Amino acid sequence: MAHTDFSSTADRAERHAETAARIEALLDGETDWIAAMATVACELHHAFDHYHWTGFYRVVAERELAIGPYQGGHGCLRIPFDRGVCGAAARSLSTQLVPDVDVFPEHIACSSSTRSEIVVPVVTPGGRLLAVLDVDSDYPAAFDETDRRALESLCATLGARYAHEAR
Repeated sequence: MAHTDFSSTADRAERHAETAARIEALLDGETDWIAAMATVACELHHAFDHYHWTGFYRVVAERELAIGPYQGGHGCLRIPFDRGVCGAAARSLSTQLVPDVDVFPEHIACSSSTRSEIVVPVVTPGGRLLAVLDVDSDYPAAFDETDRRALESLCATLGARYAHEAR
């Protein structure tokens, strides 16, 4: 599948800034973590044509993620920390930017159409993992450093704002 809907880095950065401002306004005063995740997933998913699956996997047990609010087709219901791109982000507490999921060791194919992925951990200031933000694209190499920086900033803000959710 050809990668045709991407804009320049400057345009992508501007779109991220606009989306972040919308999310900030929508979450102003919101204390519910689930409502926040649902809002973020919706806003990101509809802001970028190459975001084909956008959502969260929440920490629900020691070393286990469960699907949270998302937009797109069905996702995997549960992901252990030792499997896939989401598990790698959860284990390492670091962003995983994967231009080709077919070469990522132990990639979990929740959707056969996914070609690339970015997963960003949502970590509290105290270092506790709340969730990971997972964005999949049906295009290869769909995500770049602009996406990484914008999504990491968003997830850092979420981690700080919803740190009370850490158990």
